[in-house]
Amino acid sequence: MDELSLLVCGANEPDKYNQIMFNCILPWTLRQATQHYDNKRPHLYSYCRHILLCLLEMDDDEQILINEIEIRKRWNFNGLYITVELSYPNKNREYHALLIENADNNPTDKEPWKRYHKIFDDNYIAPNIKRHYAFLEIIKGTVTNDVSMDNIRVLNLRQLLPYGKLRKTESEIFNEFWLKAQEP
Repeated sequence: MDELSLLVCGANEPDKYNQIMFNCILPWTLRQATQHYDNKRPHLYSYCRHILLCLLEMDDDEQILINEIEIRKRWNFNGLYITVELSYPNKNREYHALLIENADNNPTDKEPWKRYHKIFDDNYIAPNIKRHYAFLEIIKGTVTNDVSMDNIRVLNLRQLLPYGKLRKTESEIFNEFWLKAQEP
């Protein structure tokens, strides 16, 4: 068996604190995707940018500027509530709202997700905001096909990383959580 990340598993069994760790590391990762970090830690910035744009279901044409990210943890009892402001060279701005829940917390119960989805939609009704929903699996194999719901993407963390050989970044926390824990 592959050595697992100590952030994700202890003694090769799921850690009961994955939800807490997830609610800290994912926001930290997404904040690193803003333009502020592009020259400070370029490898880390590149991965974080890729992860955010993947969650927003966007291809990176390298023209998009990620200006601002606001993250609320456990907002209205939801997982993570994220708002993102993007801009383009033609000065157009685009706004996105993203609701993310950790699938490892309760991988087969659709009812909380339906409630979270409604709360999220009721609070973000502005027509110029694109909404996204993701159900993320941290520990491999915890999501079943029964979880899939309309408009909600079910993903494991590996799917958020670029394809191909992954190289270490300037951050040991990122490397341990995103790279080591997701090795095939």
